Amino acid sequence: MKRPLLFLLLVVCSVSPVLAQRHVPRPRLWSQGPLRYDDFRGRPAGEADGSFADFSFGFRQVYDTVDHIVLPRLKAWGTMKSYASWMLPGSRNATRLRYHQQQFDLVERARQELQSGLDRGNYDPQSLFAHADDRLAQRLALLDSLSSYGTDSAALSRWQAYADTTFGPLAAQADSLPPLRLGWMGEFHFFMGMRSFRGSLDDCFRPSVDFALLCAALYGHHMLAFDFGFGVAPLRDSVFTADSYFYTDRPATDLRILFEYGFRLVDRRHWSLTPFVGGGFHILDQSEEDDEFSVSTSTFGGGLLLQWRYAMGFDALNGATVGRSDFDLSARLSILRSTFSDIIGRPSGWGIYLQFGVGFGYGTYRHRR
Repeated sequence: MKRPLLFLLLVVCSVSPVLAQRHVPRPRLWSQGPLRYDDFRGRPAGEADGSFADFSFGFRQVYDTVDHIVLPRLKAWGTMKSYASWMLPGSRNATRLRYHQQQFDLVERARQELQSGLDRGNYDPQSLFAHADDRLAQRLALLDSLSSYGTDSAALSRWQAYADTTFGPLAAQADSLPPLRLGWMGEFHFFMGMRSFRGSLDDCFRPSVDFALLCAALYGHHMLAFDFGFGVAPLRDSVFTADSYFYTDRPATDLRILFEYGFRLVDRRHWSLTPFVGGGFHILDQSEEDDEFSVSTSTFGGGLLLQWRYAMGFDALNGATVGRSDFDLSARLSILRSTFSDIIGRPSGWGIYLQFGVGFGYGTYRHRR
């Protein structure tokens, strides 16, 4: 029985130092309430006098998730390092504790002011922090000067009244950042693919290549787009109008000018899906320099836009705004209904456009309080 017990003791002794090394003391937050004597857990140097509170102030990049997309943000922080702060037995009194609490109040004021500035986005974050850090250092120096470094109790009372009047009462603020929502976003796409008519239009024109340019503006999940399509429409047979006819030895040009509305059902890190509807003008043109000839009609329809995020980048502009840039590989299926009354026989039918392309986008995420 002695050998298993000895083995167990050896295991415990070998694991305990590893666990101790992994223990990282957490910083003391202002939101945890007023300071207490046991918040000063550090060991002073041999020549140390009085007490000392170690505060840290700054901002860092944190991450948030919106629609399965991880976004960087900027968050201000202000903490006290309990294990680097100390208070000698002779300084453990209410006046000294109050002095360090007022220091911590100034740090918290600086944190809230910095976060407010980051949320407004009026300045470069580094410049904003440098200004806030200088202001905090000046306030701390003023507190030290007026209170004789925390030894004058009456001066600390006057300082509290001065701080409340000058800076306003200090109230707790939520440590979490307000939620982000995708605001405005612009996209530009170029497509290339095939077009095929169905119905009586198929009796007049053969399938062929097609191109499209799409400019879209999105707000949240809503999309408004301008779509300009152009392609080749070779003739199967003679096509007549009341005044002229299409030449069969050369193709016509298929032109479309459309305005579309879509709703982005899915917008994730790697892909998005947007069904859309729209309408506009459909033109079949066979004009030459000295001979203008075209027919036009209104058209309507809809389709699906599928985007694969080949690359997505983010820029934390400030605490409330995140810039987003996309480079997408896209596929689009569009179906348009057209009836050409100017062509004898009023041919009509559905135009089916299957296209593949690339897209670029830029937008911003903003918080809504």
